[in-house]
Amino acid sequence: MTVSQKEHLIEQRVLEYESKLKHIDELINHAETQVKSCDVPSHVEDELTMIKSMRDQLADKHEYIDELSSSNWQSETIEHAGPMAIWDTVAQKIEMLIEKFDSQHKN
Repeated sequence: MTVSQKEHLIEQRVLEYESKLKHIDELINHAETQVKSCDVPSHVEDELTMIKSMRDQLADKHEYIDELSSSNWQSETIEHAGPMAIWDTVAQKIEMLIEKFDSQHKN
């Protein structure tokens, strides 16, 4: 893989992470709106707080990866394989939380 190809791959991955982070932020904002507009049990608020903490950890990891040199990026991402799975897990947790809000709000 040439340096140009590697840099392009890194750029694509960074853009993908940024897109996932934006999606998660939108979901969190939606969930927070639901929490504010409904009377929800404290465990739901605790779950949202935990999800926001996970989001922050992912954002920190994204910043770290974004600052890596191209030579270190590949080895670092291989060593910490699976960040996209983590992004998807966080997004799924938020979506499930929103579904709980929606079903409680409709009843």
